[in-house]
Amino acid sequence: MSEDHLALKDLWDHKETLVILVHLVHQDHKEKLVCLDCLGNQVNLAVMEILDLQEDLDNLESVDYLECLEFQVLKVTEDSLVLMVQKETQDHQEKREKMELLV
Repeated sequence: MSEDHLALKDLWDHKETLVILVHLVHQDHKEKLVCLDCLGNQVNLAVMEILDLQEDLDNLESVDYLECLEFQVLKVTEDSLVLMVQKETQDHQEKREKMELLV
């Protein structure tokens, strides 16, 4: 083989090596992008889970608030009933005393 042939062969081998290296680098970048995309998806899922937990917490706080209101309403109702019973008892007792005085 002539020197020109050997030089061309070396250039061709060098070109093939570069093409292979570029392909490998491209493949490596592609895999990293896929990996980053996968990580991005995992981050998005984690954020969604956090938001769901926050929503659940907000709902629990709402439930607690409603239960607190319900307790307050029940307490006021109970207090009112106790006062009504006391008033009725007092009225009944006053009527009885008046009746006894009349008799």
